[in-house]
Amino acid sequence: MDKTKDTKLKYRFFWTWDHSMVWTPLVDGIQEYGCSNPYYKKPEVFIQDYKNCIDFCAANNYTGVIIYGFLRDCHGGTGAAQEICKYGRGKNVRVIPGIGVNSYGGVYWEGKHEFNLSTWLDRHPELEAVGQPYPGHPYLRIGCPSKKENRKWMKDSIRWLCETFEIGGINFETGDYGLCKCEECLSKSKRTGFWSPEDIVELLPPLIKEARDARPGILPICECYFNNILDTELHKPLQALPEGSILQFCIDHVYLPQFLSKMTPEKAAKLPTHPKVIRTHMGSQWNNERRRLVAKDFAKLVKKVAEAGMDGVTLFGEVPQTSTVNEINYLSVADFCDDPKMTWEEFTAKKLSPLFGGEGLAKKYIELLEKDKISTADLESAKKALREAKGQSYRRWLWMVEYLYTKSGQ
Repeated sequence: MDKTKDTKLKYRFFWTWDHSMVWTPLVDGIQEYGCSNPYYKKPEVFIQDYKNCIDFCAANNYTGVIIYGFLRDCHGGTGAAQEICKYGRGKNVRVIPGIGVNSYGGVYWEGKHEFNLSTWLDRHPELEAVGQPYPGHPYLRIGCPSKKENRKWMKDSIRWLCETFEIGGINFETGDYGLCKCEECLSKSKRTGFWSPEDIVELLPPLIKEARDARPGILPICECYFNNILDTELHKPLQALPEGSILQFCIDHVYLPQFLSKMTPEKAAKLPTHPKVIRTHMGSQWNNERRRLVAKDFAKLVKKVAEAGMDGVTLFGEVPQTSTVNEINYLSVADFCDDPKMTWEEFTAKKLSPLFGGEGLAKKYIELLEKDKISTADLESAKKALREAKGQSYRRWLWMVEYLYTKSGQ
């Protein structure tokens, strides 16, 4: 009997910024830190980055790739985005634009386009949010969610997006960097902080309906923001979202211990009944984790998600598998989503052993990645493994030798 039959997680997504993708080596304009950045690479690199990423996702059963910065004039606009969508569809990997509702540039992240938020607000300044923290910022302006004109514009934007591109989903955000403080918005609720469950419930249902009408089968992923999933009272209003909407809760390493110790099937049952995924900042650029081994924490996270009866995991996927530590991280999520009951030892034996020349060498590789201080003996053992490596394991040990030289300062 297949022990994974009832526990296999349905969803596993990569979350990416276009400007932070480095899946194409040796190109100009690479940047690896920050959010809401300009795009500096050549337009053709945008396409190649995502084709390379989609290839990895297809080979390892990832559901889809979320793309913030999906549409920019500077990397090809609609033509480039259509090419990526077509490629993903051919590989059975969903291409999922990340869009802001009255925030984060709207549907068209950057450019003089009718569905770019900054362009819209320049034409209609009376529709801009009051008291926003970044007035006039080309990427971080906010439209007032109470204005009916903004709501219609968002519906038209979503209709255009779904009719123009073969997308497999939409990652909806309502903004986590400030709320409109006009009298109408303030009168609706206690709306404090940087995001509002009330906005999510009020704004997203008609947009999800618009998306589904235009493109049946689309996955609506609704961002529920940061380190708050255990606050089940906070999320009760989200039950009003349309059936089948995916709720995406974000956590980081700081919150992980609480999630692991306090999340139970009983706790999860108090959340809205929609499908639920955990989006993790672990292994991302934040807190210097972009090229750190977090595979064991990923395994713990996936196991807890499955145990609690939730439905999947989203992780940052901006660094290519040729950075071997990231490859290990990505494979751990894919394999533990397929079999959450698997042990770390089984994962090492089944998945990692063939990649590094045997189970002993795989364990040695993980041990080296976990070391704070690198000795001469460590470096010599990696060089010996490199000399004896064959096929793709040679590439992985070559990466390790370079990593050890860099880490040791030799």
